[in-house]
Amino acid sequence: MLTDSQLFFQLGLIMLVAFVGAGVASKLGQSVILGYIAVGALIGPYMKFTIFHFTYVGPVQNTELLSYFAKMGLVLLLFFVGLEFSISKLKRTKTAATILAVFNLAVDMFIGILIGVYMHWPIEDVFFLAAIVATGSSAVAAKGIMEIGKLSAPETDFIIGMSVVEDFIAMLLLTIAGGLMTRTSGGPSNIWQLVSYVGIFYLFFVVLAVFVVPRVLRHIEVIKNDEMFILFALGIVFTSVALADALYVESLIGAFFIGMVFAETSMTERLKEKLMSMRDAFVAIFFIYFGMLIDPSVLIQVVPLLLLAVPLMLMSDILLTSCIAVLIGFPSKHAFFVGTSSAFRGAESMLFASVGGSSMGVRYSKQLYAVAGPFSLIMDLIALPLLKKSARLTEKLTVLVPGYMRFTSSLISRTFSKLIMPQSLHIYGDARRTTLPLWSFIISSAVAIFFSYPLRLIPLAVAALSALLSISILRSDLNSSINLINYSNIGVTGSSAPEILSLIMKLVKGLLAAAIMVIALTPIYLPLSLVPVLVYLLYVVRTMHSTYKRLMPRIRPLFPGKRYSLATSPYVSKNSIMSSTTFSRRESPPGAIVLRGGFEGGRNVAFIKLKKGLKAQKNSMKNGFNDGIYPPRVR
Repeated sequence: MLTDSQLFFQLGLIMLVAFVGAGVASKLGQSVILGYIAVGALIGPYMKFTIFHFTYVGPVQNTELLSYFAKMGLVLLLFFVGLEFSISKLKRTKTAATILAVFNLAVDMFIGILIGVYMHWPIEDVFFLAAIVATGSSAVAAKGIMEIGKLSAPETDFIIGMSVVEDFIAMLLLTIAGGLMTRTSGGPSNIWQLVSYVGIFYLFFVVLAVFVVPRVLRHIEVIKNDEMFILFALGIVFTSVALADALYVESLIGAFFIGMVFAETSMTERLKEKLMSMRDAFVAIFFIYFGMLIDPSVLIQVVPLLLLAVPLMLMSDILLTSCIAVLIGFPSKHAFFVGTSSAFRGAESMLFASVGGSSMGVRYSKQLYAVAGPFSLIMDLIALPLLKKSARLTEKLTVLVPGYMRFTSSLISRTFSKLIMPQSLHIYGDARRTTLPLWSFIISSAVAIFFSYPLRLIPLAVAALSALLSISILRSDLNSSINLINYSNIGVTGSSAPEILSLIMKLVKGLLAAAIMVIALTPIYLPLSLVPVLVYLLYVVRTMHSTYKRLMPRIRPLFPGKRYSLATSPYVSKNSIMSSTTFSRRESPPGAIVLRGGFEGGRNVAFIKLKKGLKAQKNSMKNGFNDGIYPPRVR
């Protein structure tokens, strides 16, 4: 038991070292979170070393009382995350942000699970490890975007939308984590009993948000006294945490959901203003406490894990997420920017490490603490310079992509951009009809992971039916809109619509089938689950190549038999341009002339846009297919 002097000495020391750590981290251009963790490790009970006969021992040896302050910091942090949950932000980015967030988190979780199984960790430990390496940090990403002055860029809205979806999914993962903990620490052992508790919990907050809060909000707003308002706010936060814990749901989820209930109401700004200082103080204590629990002797043990996790997560976030962003309609430079922003890590990783480390059923709690901090630091150190140079890197990487992939990706991107990306004129329809079956597929697939056979067959069957329904609706939407989409500046005419439809449907069917196969094979033998992934990747390459070969004979190149770069592009006369120009449905501004030609080896050598004085300009295609490829010069 700590004496009064020991308690206040610890609190004073923590606040002072937090000040120093935050200052040093800010000077180095890093997140203050990393500064808190570093100084926490220096004063914690595991820090002990000897230099020249001088032995240093961490001054804070008893962390029991600090754990309660740290828990309060987590509660307030999750409450503010809930307050930031914005349906209006999500509406602006619609389906695109949801697709990117779900894909990014699903692939990262799968890679994290593979790493945990490779390290021979138990299933509970594997789950928390996967969550640590998979969940991105919207706060650190926003800081990086702010540093390079792109907060007002259009793609930033999609990054914010992604963070909203990922935060919500992360809370669902925490709910699952709570279930794993209660089954190992005296909670409900029956899975259906646990599901019923979770259902009651979610139903309570739905009723609160839809029916109760809108009716009582005006009565709460009349509280003018700040002291009374703060007491009311803290009371509902802590009561929600207690309710979650009573229903065997991870207690922090209660803070998140009560924050969601008051998000985007007239009280949101006042809640932030009055509680922000308290949040900052207790959150600093949490991160310092987190640093205290890092055992330096364990850091050596997690080096192999870091050597696996860092490159795999960078590949997944930057390359795979960027590819998906291109396919759903982002320009390539914007797509790479979005993918790189998803590589940042921060408080969310610490959150899962803290929850996992305090769980009775987790064997490798010290390793979870030890991996979260260094992993976040390394990812942030790599992601920030990549974010700053994303445009230049995109140009270099685009050249490495085979021509047939660039061509077919342009077709897919042009198609999905009209269905998924926000449109000012809704003449192409949208993908909202597929939202319900797609979410049904995602949820049933996630539920299937936590069941063993034969019960696993039930959610797998629901996932398969949802996939079939999604495919049917998508085909119907594409059939009704694909003929309205203009592919002329990609060198493709309307007669190629059946080939484009076939390409998209083959890739979507293969993706959903591969996902179901992975979930089905995982409990049988985990390495076997990689087979559907590899088969699907080969199938994608083969399908793209065969589609390219079928469509290429229909495209007439303007300059046959030659390839041109900026330096070697030919000079063409005005008469040659006018004789080669095809006037069809074009997307150029009035008064512009579009030169429609074809492709040589996948390179676009004929698309130019002529303004006053016949000055050649780069094509302004929105799908990024022409990045780094230049038109003929005009004399």
